[in-house]
Amino acid sequence: PRSIAAINVASNNFHGPLDFSMLQQLANMQVSRNSFSGDLKLPASVRHVDVLRNQFSKIHCQNCKNIVDLDISYNVLTSYPHFENFTGLEQLDISGNMYTGTFPTQIGMLTRLKLLWMFGMTTRGTIPSEIGQLVNLQELFIENYHFSGTLPTTFKNLDKLDN
Repeated sequence: PRSIAAINVASNNFHGPLDFSMLQQLANMQVSRNSFSGDLKLPASVRHVDVLRNQFSKIHCQNCKNIVDLDISYNVLTSYPHFENFTGLEQLDISGNMYTGTFPTQIGMLTRLKLLWMFGMTTRGTIPSEIGQLVNLQELFIENYHFSGTLPTTFKNLDKLDN
């Protein structure tokens, strides 16, 4: 079982905790639209993670730098991922969670990011100027996020945006 490279159990009625940290070859993980809950434990090998619409409250991974695609939308996460640990990310969807506090300035460390989706969350405050460091960003969706103030002047650095 340690040589499994991909798992897809999407759109079922599975529930309970999920620990794939022992699957040392797992690269692709699709467990969206279930009722998994608690802490999600990921192996160092994983590159593509889709856990959309579950009940995860925390994400643990041994080496998050390998992950290039992370969809953790619509779970019950209350704290943002430690972005500094996910520097390989190219796609990130953090929509629909229960984050508290301000949006982390560490978002600027995701310089490979091409797609960033943030819908329907309760975080308040301003968009950090560090978002201008995402120079490879092609798609940025911020909707119903309760940000206020002015757009950072660093937005001018996002010259690859399609939308």
